[in-house]
Amino acid sequence: MVSNNKQKNGDITKNSYVCSDTLRNLLKDQLRYFQLVEGWQKRKVAGEGDIPKEEKVKLNKTKKYLDRRKVDVLNNHIFRSMANLIVFFDNLAEHPELRDVYEEDVKELLGFSGQNAKKYEDNIVTRLLQSILKWDTNMDPNNFRLELISSIQNVLYNKILYLTVIDENLGDSVTNTIVNPDVGRALIWCRMFSARYRNSEKKREDQAREPNRPINF
Repeated sequence: MVSNNKQKNGDITKNSYVCSDTLRNLLKDQLRYFQLVEGWQKRKVAGEGDIPKEEKVKLNKTKKYLDRRKVDVLNNHIFRSMANLIVFFDNLAEHPELRDVYEEDVKELLGFSGQNAKKYEDNIVTRLLQSILKWDTNMDPNNFRLELISSIQNVLYNKILYLTVIDENLGDSVTNTIVNPDVGRALIWCRMFSARYRNSEKKREDQAREPNRPINF
């Protein structure tokens, strides 16, 4: 979504891209609902009585309304955005001519363009990965994200080996004696942690449950 906020930079008008109001408002309303429920639960624990019947009815109606909005946002925004991004980058990876056409746009998309571009450790992909990989490890030690970490590390492992091999100052010798063992250790550790999920009952349950939105792209 293009924001209405515009900044003049010489003769160039720059548009800022923000998330949709539909998504932002849903998340705010869900958090407000959770706060209401938590407030009533605290009153009950404090001995102030159960939730009044009329309040329960209101909360149930709110919950159903939020659930409908959630499905709409997931179907029309989140899952569709994921499909668009993957198909877009798959095509750029496979077709160099398309990659050349979109290279500057990809830099902008990922936050590498402009004088205000953030440092590499704080770019958009870093924010995305940090957010995706955050969960309560104490409550959920065998989370599916463990396997995702291993998959990410496997991609990095192969890319680093490739970059080392084609570097004229490094080549096969350095790759085999130094880089491969060093980077390989990180991959081994990731695979060790991912085995917690891979060999767990939780993964078998996840695979037994058919998705509501299967991947067809």
